[in-house]
Parts: sequence; C-alpha cells; structure tokens
Amino acid sequence: MKNDASDSGPPRADSRLMTYDWPAYAALIESLARQVGASYRPDQIIGIARGGLMPAVILSNYLDAPIGVMAAASYEPGSPGFQDVKGSIKIGSNMASVMPQPGRHILLVDDMTDSGDTMAACSAWLRECPGGAVREIRTAVIWHKTGSIFRPDYFAEEVKPGADGRYPWIVQPFEKYEKRPG
Repeated sequence: MKNDASDSGPPRADSRLMTYDWPAYAALIESLARQVGASYRPDQIIGIARGGLMPAVILSNYLDAPIGVMAAASYEPGSPGFQDVKGSIKIGSNMASVMPQPGRHILLVDDMTDSGDTMAACSAWLRECPGGAVREIRTAVIWHKTGSIFRPDYFAEEVKPGADGRYPWIVQPFEKYEKRPG
C-alpha cells in the first residue's frame, strides 16, 4: 500500500488516498483468511457484489467452503463519476449459490464497512431467509472504518479519519478497470 495525494484517484476534498497494488491487496485478504480460519469454520461464504467478490473467492478457497453471491447497492448507478449519491440499500431478491438454501454458519464478506449500512442490511436479509436454515452469521471485511455503524467480526485493517475528520479514499487495484467519465 502507498498513501499519496496524487491526481490519479477519485477527486476528494482532502485528497488523501490509500492506494493498494495487487500484492498488498492479496496480503490483506490472506491476513483476513488466517484470522477467520483461526476461530471459525463457516459452511458457506457469501460475498456481497461487487466489492466483496474477490475477498470472498479467496476466503472460500482458503477455508474450503462453498461460495454464494448476493447483490447489494447503496449508491445510485449512473451517477457521474465518483460523485455517486448515497441512497437506501437495495438488495437483490435472490442469492446465487449451488446450495439450495443458505448455510447454517455463514461468513458474510464485503470489501469494507464504510457507513456499515450494507453489511447491516445484508445480515438482516440473510437472517430472514425462508426455511430458517441460518443459525450464525459472522462478517468479514478488508477495511473497517471506525465511524461505521457496523463492526464486523473480522477485518484486516482499521481505517481512522484524518485530522480533518475525513476518511481516506481507498483505491483498490481493480479500480483501474472501472469506466470513468470523460
């Protein structure tokens, strides 16, 4: 990881960036996998699309547990550039998985707890799944922002606000492939 204030990332008022290359990103996920593996054996990993997909795949492989995917969004698609408008959490009506229903012991994975709204909403959605199969949900993220309303069970890095009260913008290595305006 490198911290910088270059103009290559998304525009932010404080210009603070936490930029991760592939090796640093993978190392954080591997650290997260070791943390989870030391104390929990889920029977299913569920990644929240999109940010939670890559860490969920690695955790699924590391913990030898099947993967499921749920879609959730808290930013309105189509908003120009990085000025997306935060809205209510929207969760897809179905989960993609080879299992007929969610596992009994789930590890729910996302890239970060920013506000915490997405993780809270997805956890609630899973608890309400038909059939009552879910007995335990633990949560894991790469980055946990200390101001989040939701504290995950596992996280690789805790992110604190700067002196100006703002959190740095986390730039993940795959973001270079995102479509940007202009």
